[in-house]
Amino acid sequence: MIKIEAKVHFISTEDGGRQSPIQKVKPEENVRPYPPNFVFGYPHPMEKLKTNTGYKFSNNIEGVTKSIDGTVLFKEDFAYPGTTHIVEINFRDTNYIDEFLKKDTFFLVREGSRVVATGKILEILEKPSLHNKD
Repeated sequence: MIKIEAKVHFISTEDGGRQSPIQKVKPEENVRPYPPNFVFGYPHPMEKLKTNTGYKFSNNIEGVTKSIDGTVLFKEDFAYPGTTHIVEINFRDTNYIDEFLKKDTFFLVREGSRVVATGKILEILEKPSLHNKD
């Protein structure tokens, strides 16, 4: 598993982001981790994804390098659309992600084809030793 700390900004509802907040994991209340899809290697400005109903993303967009599933762990109880948070993100599938594991790497967060947030890696918290390139 790979763990990173990232700064994530959730797009506002008015700009096509989520309609509702995301709740912090609370096993005692049966609230599960938030499991979006992350897109690394997107070389274009966000405006290229803009539609009249928000930001839309397709795997067919030229230049996209890797899309991977992960889970987001929040420190706050809720993450509302239009807010920015420092979060921990866990990736189980570590294939093809090494090249993006650098501080300040930009990424998109999506639910289906809808882009709901943008993020930037602040720190690599945990990385399997077999992926180290030392």
